[in-house]
Amino acid sequence: MDLFNQLKQQHYTHVPFVMDAHLLQQAIDAFFRFLEEPPAVKEHIDFKLVPNHRRAEVGYGRRIAGQHIYNDSKELFQFHPLLFSKYASFLDQNPVVAELLEVYVHE
Repeated sequence: MDLFNQLKQQHYTHVPFVMDAHLLQQAIDAFFRFLEEPPAVKEHIDFKLVPNHRRAEVGYGRRIAGQHIYNDSKELFQFHPLLFSKYASFLDQNPVVAELLEVYVHE
């Protein structure tokens, strides 16, 4: 069954995504350690790639169902390579955050 028909019939599709299981676990662990950091640390990285554009945000975000148009709850971190230069000294002082970001650039 092709992608279009799968989406039409079941509203989702499986997409093959090859990633080393160890690296995936490392990313999960790093993210959960990051979530344990105090709000001042989690929320420190916060900028927009494009001013006034809602999808250009970089950094930590928290969404609560009922308070957002998507009506779901989640915590997330939106990455962009620019944060390494913009927040270099902050990353040096916050190894848990640095560890999370290193997962993004692991090859």
